Amino acid sequence: MVEFTQRRTENAVLQNVMWLGVGEVVSRLFIFVFLIVVARVLGAYGYGIFAFGLSIASLVVVIAQFGIQTIFTRDAAQDQRWERVFPAFLTLGFFSGLGALVALGGVAFFLNGGTSMRLLFLFFGGYVAAMTILEFFYAFFRAREEMRYEAALKMFQAATIVALSALVLWLAPTPHYIALGYAGGAVIALLLMAGIFWRRVFSFRMQIDVSLWKKALSGAWPLGM
Repeated sequence: MVEFTQRRTENAVLQNVMWLGVGEVVSRLFIFVFLIVVARVLGAYGYGIFAFGLSIASLVVVIAQFGIQTIFTRDAAQDQRWERVFPAFLTLGFFSGLGALVALGGVAFFLNGGTSMRLLFLFFGGYVAAMTILEFFYAFFRAREEMRYEAALKMFQAATIVALSALVLWLAPTPHYIALGYAGGAVIALLLMAGIFWRRVFSFRMQIDVSLWKKALSGAWPLGM
């Protein structure tokens, strides 16, 4: 019986690793090939602006998440009762993503690059907000060892970003509209994940729990740093 349980656990771990591996490889390959096309269409100057905005957005995503979702995954995997407080973690992720959007949107209005640069940061702010909230949903399913949802959503998101941005490249090849494609792909993936969560788990709601947030932040700050 012990050997059967151990073998079953090993198989589940292997399946989850394979799901995550396939999801990461396929999604990153989509984006990698697409970025080559973007560079050829926009040219050195246009792609430089886009890459600058994307690098800032990638940094802000890490800051906005701050490792909090990892703390939830760790604790919920050890004790399923932590799933009851997931609405509080999700609310924290919502406020964190909203803060990132406001921060990037605020920075946009102090830039001297004109409307195009401001829209670039504003659209990437939307992308960061959606990705931050989405990562908290991923954390829930990681704790349940159901990584197939994360893998499928990452591939879907990459394909959506490529499709939307390709349409933009055809209609109006500008850096800020490609950033809009990124934001659109992230928002669509977030809505799909919310629907999956609603049907598979439970209806989510806003929940304010300051004491829990303090506890989560105190444990997450080394990861965030």
